[in-house]
Amino acid sequence: MKKQTKLVAQVLVGCLLSVGAAQAGLINRGGGLIYDDVLNVTWLQNANPTAGVVNFHQAQEYVQTLEYYDSVRGVTWDDWRLPAMFVNDMTLDNWVISGELSYMYYNNLAYSPGYSLDRWTVPEPTSDAYNPFENLQYRSYWSDVTAWNPDRAWTVHYHFGWTGYTDAGDVGFVWAVRDGDVANSVPEPGSLALFGIGLVLVGAMRRKKGLAAKI
Repeated sequence: MKKQTKLVAQVLVGCLLSVGAAQAGLINRGGGLIYDDVLNVTWLQNANPTAGVVNFHQAQEYVQTLEYYDSVRGVTWDDWRLPAMFVNDMTLDNWVISGELSYMYYNNLAYSPGYSLDRWTVPEPTSDAYNPFENLQYRSYWSDVTAWNPDRAWTVHYHFGWTGYTDAGDVGFVWAVRDGDVANSVPEPGSLALFGIGLVLVGAMRRKKGLAAKI
């Protein structure tokens, strides 16, 4: 009996460890959600959920009202935001890693600055980077903050890798992100099913042992 129970436990642990594909700092949680275990944020796998460009105020409204259904965990997430900026001086353009979008560009996707490239050419990664995203756009993405002038907002250009500000009435792309890891919020249905199967097997083994003892 102990050997059988141990075997069931080993099978369960093996199955649970296989949930979610991971590489580097990005982990595919399923359901269209990608977790960054360095910044501790979860990105939409669809990097163009608005299917086109919008201005800064429309981008803010979109993420603030976004309700995304997670088909893996059976949860609707509604705590989305635009990617954060980390710069201290909002009066100067910043060409280095300075926020979540820049970290994604230079670290996770391993793109190099493309200042000398034709602006319509897709940048090449500097390594064999893991890219699980869909509909990634190689133009400007909105960040979550305005610049020194409230009528201007910060963007990161996904062709050049450049961080700077532009008029809030200009258009750019939206990439929704939320804080934390969805896998730590609720148990995945697949995991629950595995545990349930394990409990049923253990219960059946115990009942079988009880009947054998009576006989």
